[in-house]
Amino acid sequence: MEKAVLKLFFVAVFMSIPLLGHSSSSIEENREQDQWFQKLDYSKPKLTRFHFYFHDTVSGPGQTSLPVVPSPKTIKPSLTLFGQVNIFDNPLTKEPEITSERLGVAQGLYSFASQEEYSVLLAMTIVFTSGTNNGSSC
Repeated sequence: MEKAVLKLFFVAVFMSIPLLGHSSSSIEENREQDQWFQKLDYSKPKLTRFHFYFHDTVSGPGQTSLPVVPSPKTIKPSLTLFGQVNIFDNPLTKEPEITSERLGVAQGLYSFASQEEYSVLLAMTIVFTSGTNNGSSC
């Protein structure tokens, strides 16, 4: 799987490099490249649907999200927690209850990004540890 992704990456990079001295024949060459690319077995889009529940516990027992950078102390305190960064390691479950079957984990961080409204910038990795997608990540 990793080799196929790496090959696809290099093909995509190669095809996106602009060629110097474009001519009308370069349009036809691009069509030929597109047709060749569509024939590759791993170029076909694949749709996978995930259904899970994400549990972000920000306080109390079993806390899974912690502030690692507090909101800056300013003259006027921010009601939106502007500037605060939290890191998390959250369970993913099959049902809404946190005690239901655990399917995996979501790990990452989020930052409160606006001074005027609640706005969050999120970076996350999801790893499935059981179920039909066991061993997959995104």
